[in-house]
Amino acid sequence: MAASLAKLAQQIVSGAPKFGGNAISTETTGPQLVSAGVVESELQLVFNEEINGGNLPLASAFQIALNGVALASTEYSIVSGEGDTVRISLPASAATASSVSVSYSDPTTANDARALQDITGNDVASFGPSAAVRNPADARAPVLLGAATNADGSRIALEFNEDIPAGALAVNRFAVSVAGAGVGVGMGAGLGSSV
Repeated sequence: MAASLAKLAQQIVSGAPKFGGNAISTETTGPQLVSAGVVESELQLVFNEEINGGNLPLASAFQIALNGVALASTEYSIVSGEGDTVRISLPASAATASSVSVSYSDPTTANDARALQDITGNDVASFGPSAAVRNPADARAPVLLGAATNADGSRIALEFNEDIPAGALAVNRFAVSVAGAGVGVGMGAGLGSSV
């Protein structure tokens, strides 16, 4: 078994991993910027795949301008990289700026320890300048995080990853079955991200 694992490890290192004689494909494309948006004084960069939030670049890898005036990298900070989104805190003046643009410089063409990259280590290529849209529309559907019933099973609570507007809830959009049989649904009140 140890010899098989050693052989697989060597194949992975050499870039041609095989399992049972079949080549394993390795993803080698870095994430692409899909959109840049400003909400209040936060810049949100959305990519086409998940970003590794554990080794984000230094703020100096970004060049950000408000109304055409470049900010010093000490005037903003990277808040987080979660899922496909990187959030950068901007100065309060960004909330009223008529234009915000962002550029990113990949530190090197090699795989970097601190760079924008996907979870497999593929770096985001340098980009920009890209204009950021103010208060971009939320085009992503809420994600169901979990569901639970109350003690007697007469209520189901659904938990989503974002707030659900009360007007968006329609009883005909939900179907519930118990032991394979449909059950009538009544809508309770929604509270934030819980329905």
